[in-house]
Amino acid sequence: MVAQSIQLILLMRLGERQMRFDFGSDLPRLIFAPITSSTLVEIEEAARIALRDWERRNRVQSVSAVPDPDVSSEVALTITYEI
Repeated sequence: MVAQSIQLILLMRLGERQMRFDFGSDLPRLIFAPITSSTLVEIEEAARIALRDWERRNRVQSVSAVPDPDVSSEVALTITYEI
């Protein structure tokens, strides 16, 4: 249930939800951004901020965004949290 909530928060574009325009994350904005070290930092920070603001049942321990070695246009986002 927590994993499903995290997925919803991270995939929802800011301003998309009526009556809660600040709900979601900035990750959808970065979908087509070039994969650079600064973009990876932006991805990690967007995930951290969204989870800090909207998923209070857990404590995020780490967020890591790394380019997928098999698919050059994808990023693997790993989130470690404690409930």
